[in-house]
Amino acid sequence: MTIQQIIGIEQTDIEDLFEPSDYLRLYNRATRARLRPNQLPPGAGIVDRITKARGAAFVERHEVADLLLHDRLKAVTKLRAATLANFEALFTLINATRPDVRT
Repeated sequence: MTIQQIIGIEQTDIEDLFEPSDYLRLYNRATRARLRPNQLPPGAGIVDRITKARGAAFVERHEVADLLLHDRLKAVTKLRAATLANFEALFTLINATRPDVRT
C-alpha cells in the first residue's frame, strides 16, 4: 500500500494526500510563513516544492501535524473535497487489509 496508489504520482509523501493549496494553507498557519501557490515551483510533491521555494530543508512536518491535532475542527472544515477523497481512499485501502473491517 502506497500513497502513489491513491494519487498516482511517484515519489510522494503523506503530505501529498492534501491538495497543494490545502497543505500550503496549513503550512502557512503552522509556521507563520506567507508562501502563495504561485511561488511554488512545478513538481510532484508538496514538500519538495516548498523546500525549493524556501531554499532550505523542510523540517516543519511536526508543526503542521501539531496544528491538525490541536485545531482539527477548524482545519478539517476548510479542506477541499479532493483532499478528503484522498484520505478516504487511504482508509479504504487500510481497511481492505483487515478482513474483520467492512467498508
